[in-house]
Amino acid sequence: MKIYLNGIFVEKSRLWCPCSITACCTGTGRLKGIRSYNSLVFKLDEHIERLYETMHTLMIRCRAEQRGTWRRPSWDTLRANNLKNAYIRLIVTRGEGGPRTGPQSASTSRM
Repeated sequence: MKIYLNGIFVEKSRLWCPCSITACCTGTGRLKGIRSYNSLVFKLDEHIERLYETMHTLMIRCRAEQRGTWRRPSWDTLRANNLKNAYIRLIVTRGEGGPRTGPQSASTSRM
């Protein structure tokens, strides 16, 4: 299984999550579960819009400044894994940071 992480595909077996990721320590991240049917991602734009609303609420800044840039990784991940009917998880965290819980403590967001 190939996972899209910050612009590249990584084999699932090679993934790891450092304990300094703020979402692991403080719960300040967001997960959106989305289904695909026959290679079509169900209501992708609506899911992305809700993800952005939550990121704004949590004060998570993101490198992907345009909402449209989130569509391609979803489709590319389906293609890279030869999947047509799947469950996609869009996960966003503040990235690595110190022990503080505020948005200023994170170095970079993760997608």
